Amino acid sequence: MTSSNSAHHSNGKAEIYISKETDPLESKNGGAVATEVKIKDEGHTDVEALDGGYAWVIVFASFWIQFLISLPMVYGVLYVELLEAFESSNADTAWPGSIATGLALGLGPLASVLCNKFGHRATCIAGGVFTAVGVFSSAFVNNIYLLNLTYGVLAGTGMAMAYVPGVVMVGFYFDKKKGLANGLAVTGVGVAGIVIPSLMTYLINVLGWRGCLIIMGGIALNICVMGALLRPLPKRFITAGAEQEDKICEISLLKDWRLLVFILVDFLWNIGGVTWVTLVVDHAIVEGFGKEESALLATVDGIGGVLGKLTIAFLSKHLCCNRLLIFATAIFFSGVPSFLVSIDTSYAALVCYCALYGFSFGVQLGLLPVIILELFGLRRLTSAFGYAMVGDGIGALIGPPIGGFVFDVTKSYTLSFVFGGLTCVASAGLVMVLFISVKCRKTPVVVDEIVLEQEEEAKDLVT
Repeated sequence: MTSSNSAHHSNGKAEIYISKETDPLESKNGGAVATEVKIKDEGHTDVEALDGGYAWVIVFASFWIQFLISLPMVYGVLYVELLEAFESSNADTAWPGSIATGLALGLGPLASVLCNKFGHRATCIAGGVFTAVGVFSSAFVNNIYLLNLTYGVLAGTGMAMAYVPGVVMVGFYFDKKKGLANGLAVTGVGVAGIVIPSLMTYLINVLGWRGCLIIMGGIALNICVMGALLRPLPKRFITAGAEQEDKICEISLLKDWRLLVFILVDFLWNIGGVTWVTLVVDHAIVEGFGKEESALLATVDGIGGVLGKLTIAFLSKHLCCNRLLIFATAIFFSGVPSFLVSIDTSYAALVCYCALYGFSFGVQLGLLPVIILELFGLRRLTSAFGYAMVGDGIGALIGPPIGGFVFDVTKSYTLSFVFGGLTCVASAGLVMVLFISVKCRKTPVVVDEIVLEQEEEAKDLVT
């Protein structure tokens, strides 16, 4: 059942219309608790700021930001080259990519604080500079441990600063079409998974891995260009929750058990997911396939990811079941290839496994921002997304090194992948806990708690 109501306030020159829906994760219009406040001002005729106009420029910018920050994340191809260049162990070689991905996700709360204090645009531009400098300087290091600092810490911090504003700005500009908008924006990660592995393979063959990183560092500077497009929502267009909180960081969110569960969900999933992405290319080489053939598996991951994200984007308003249920199913199937990879190691089978992982990952990533928005509300979107990324970061940080260490001991990736698959299954089980909670209505909807505050704020804006 859904319930909706509206309120109308007037002060002579401007009128406020407030409407809300309070059915979490099942609203036909793609939004659980989609609360909208519009101000109709006699001095403005273009009052529809949401779901159109510059909102699509935000989607365009978000797409390319997520594409560009994937440059250091597509580490599998570089991982193989670094193993040979530095003659380091698998565990040591996995660390730079793990640190980069771990910080890109795990520093979400810091990025949220910076967004709330300095603005999403400035934070994203600064992140682009850090990312570019980190990748570029990595071309000149002489041992794997310095790469942890340049590629890992510097580039990873920059990616976090660019990723959070690039994702959450879409939530500020969209209401009814937020499912479609988020789905299209996160497709940037999937397209990067298709393009970047092949591009890196070509550059490595022509310029070597150092030349490849120099070029990639220059490409990463385009994050700054896309960040400049993240224009704040005009003041005369007020969406409930679009105004920032006075508090820089929503510490109170940590009292919500659902957020803590969500952090654990992301932690477990990223152990398995990032382990697969990082190690599958080298696994193929160990099984006897050539470097270029093996690198194509990362491209297959990317193709599957794009298809998954596009599928969830265009079906977002027509889903016949709860989004959390689909989210749990996608996480579960992202872990299935980790169990199957030891059963059939033919190249055709590896292609199928990568396609299944990529598609499942795409569906999951397409749903992630929408679910966080609907569980915790637009006012808390930036902070909630940042906290959730802590789990992503820690999981991504420890997963591949554990997998590499297991390979160093056993000389096989079988146990590494099985461990990753188990973490994905456990993650999916925790999502089902959230699903049952929402279906049973045991937990109040967070957004409902702040609707009255939003209405009072809307009154103040026109008085």
